[in-house]
Amino acid sequence: MNLLGDFILRCMHQTADNMGAAILLTIPLTVIFYRKRKKSRKTLFLCLLTAWSVAHIFAMTLLGRELGSTERRFELELFWSYKEALLYGSTEMGMEIAANILLFAPAGICLPILFPFFRSVKHMSAAACLVSFGIELTQGISGMGLFEFDDILNNTAGAVLGWAVYCSIFIMRKKHRLQ
Repeated sequence: MNLLGDFILRCMHQTADNMGAAILLTIPLTVIFYRKRKKSRKTLFLCLLTAWSVAHIFAMTLLGRELGSTERRFELELFWSYKEALLYGSTEMGMEIAANILLFAPAGICLPILFPFFRSVKHMSAAACLVSFGIELTQGISGMGLFEFDDILNNTAGAVLGWAVYCSIFIMRKKHRLQ
């Protein structure tokens, strides 16, 4: 099978493995997001989509892992995963980088729709960086995974990429309305 097919299958398997945890988190988040908003099907859908994008991050990074499943490790060298992927040809590491970027992209698209605070790239990137740092620290201390600066960078890049998609759609809609 080709590299892209392998990557898609891997992401689908990881998502399926963590589906229950993501659903359990999505329900209360949707209620919280929807509570003080104008009630409509569109708003409910946006709240559900945003809650899913946030819940999916936590399900994939924390809830789908066992405490102490790995030894406590901290990889403090910046861009070490890129070296592995590009210099040593590790396709596994390349897929890991892509998965970390794509993990935060849906939240980068959805959060600015519901919360004007996230319409600033500065706020979006700071929030993504802080959330990712918290996840990485939890993984490193608890032994649920490896603390990596590269993951923080990739997650933040994913959220900013999602934010850029949101901005592109918003600009296109605005131009369309003016015509």
